Amino acid sequence: MKRTLIVIALIAALIAPIWAQDSGTTPDGLEWAKMGNGIIIDGYTGTATDIRIPDRINNLPVVEIWQDVFSMSMPNRILITSVVIPNTVTKIGSGAFSRQTNLTSVTLPSSLIEIGANAFRETAITSISLPASIRTIGANAFNGCTALTTVSIPSSVTRITFGNNVFAGATNLNAVSVQALTNRGYVF
Repeated sequence: MKRTLIVIALIAALIAPIWAQDSGTTPDGLEWAKMGNGIIIDGYTGTATDIRIPDRINNLPVVEIWQDVFSMSMPNRILITSVVIPNTVTKIGSGAFSRQTNLTSVTLPSSLIEIGANAFRETAITSISLPASIRTIGANAFNGCTALTTVSIPSSVTRITFGNNVFAGATNLNAVSVQALTNRGYVF
């Protein structure tokens, strides 16, 4: 019995520092930090071009993609082609994917409340499906997205707070998308 307790104590002592970490890097190269009761993704050192953000790190939910994480405006970034963001994330920070000119596919979470300014500026996305939870889209969030043709918004969304020039330069939006955005308060 004593030996079993010693083994359990040793295992707990080895594992506890991992649980207690406030920051780190996943095997895929996603840098993270603990903020409150959640995790923010605050850097990327990986080489994959298809990114899947985990929903949990260190048994805490990933709640935010921090500003400029994948932005090509920052040094040492690689071009990515797709990103899947889990349903635990509520905010995408300013410039998070800015100037990712190969980024064509983005899966937004159903929990998303806010998209920051310049978040997807000058990307190659062709369509975006906004979740029913969306409340705010920052200035220039989709500015310069010339390949963007479709913006889907659930009918349950009656109003979105738009920053300036959110869709400026998105010149290929179809009429249905333009009408849906106009109905939710966007002025072209």
